[in-house]
Amino acid sequence: MTRMVNETTALVELALDGVHRMYSAQRGLFPARTTFGGGSRSMDFDDGAEVVRGSLICLLGLSAARRSGYPIAVPVRDVLARVKDECARMGVGLSVGEWALLLWVEASVEDRTPVEMPGALRPLDALDRWTTMHLAWALIGLSAAAERQHSFDSSVDAVATALGQRFHADTGLFVHASRGPRRWLPAFPSEIYPVYALLRAGRVLGNDKPIRTAIACALTLCGLQRSDGGYPWLYDAASGRVVEPYDLFSVHQHGMAPMALNLAARVTGDPRFAAAVTRGLGWLEHNALQAPLVDRHEAVIYRGLRRAAPLDEIARWVGALRTRLGLSGASLPEWPLTVVRECWSYELGWLLYAWAGHDAA
Repeated sequence: MTRMVNETTALVELALDGVHRMYSAQRGLFPARTTFGGGSRSMDFDDGAEVVRGSLICLLGLSAARRSGYPIAVPVRDVLARVKDECARMGVGLSVGEWALLLWVEASVEDRTPVEMPGALRPLDALDRWTTMHLAWALIGLSAAAERQHSFDSSVDAVATALGQRFHADTGLFVHASRGPRRWLPAFPSEIYPVYALLRAGRVLGNDKPIRTAIACALTLCGLQRSDGGYPWLYDAASGRVVEPYDLFSVHQHGMAPMALNLAARVTGDPRFAAAVTRGLGWLEHNALQAPLVDRHEAVIYRGLRRAAPLDEIARWVGALRTRLGLSGASLPEWPLTVVRECWSYELGWLLYAWAGHDAA
């Protein structure tokens, strides 16, 4: 236990250093990503929606760290105001996901200010058009708002019900969306965010049903975790099989899975969740390449491992076809692999949110 605490404390301190280095005081925002090579770093601000998304998730992480007593040099409320200006400027150029994150951040950061539902999240009768990931983000934002203002309770109930309907109980997995060609091919975010969302919603509603669904999915993900601790990327919600393990993203092991599974562990007391989190953190060093992904000099954790092109795209298509045909086993050999030497700002934001003393339960 002491070793685990020391390890996660060191990761939080690294992420805080990394987030502060990424922050652009001139722009008042965080970059979408930072790329490393040739002894230098390059920060990318070109994708406006990704900049908004990354900045909002960094604000969630920094706010969690500040509540736990860590010194924060980034002007959190100024950045939030800057992000809101960007949201107003971009308008329809943003997805429902960015607006859901904005609600989540406002409910978490603006402690004394009444929270308002972003117009893009209304009306709730259009929920079937949202992806499962965006539906989960909306539910988390609404749950955070409802913890302060009971006027959001009915919206939490409606979105929790819609999200629960995306769960395929026979396999323990959520679908990617309610319709479309990728419906049955969810990626890891379409599983782990709903786990966290339904756990929080269950507390708000005083309802065990969302919690039971979340725990069922969490146990499925733990069962599909690879022997080295990595969480596969693409699944078949109809069969419960892994379609394609790559890309293996570091943030799934150090941020997103711990965010949800630590909460599941607190809710249930089940030791399997803590064990899965520990295995996931070990993957950062003991992965298929035995490549340490934590760079303390640059204060980042590299994005992860992927197949070399063009095998990355080929493997996803072959894996999806084999799964549809009912074939099991690996679609292609897992070599060659490469380290993705970049870090997206949201990745460090999720690490801070998961580990900097934040307790959503």
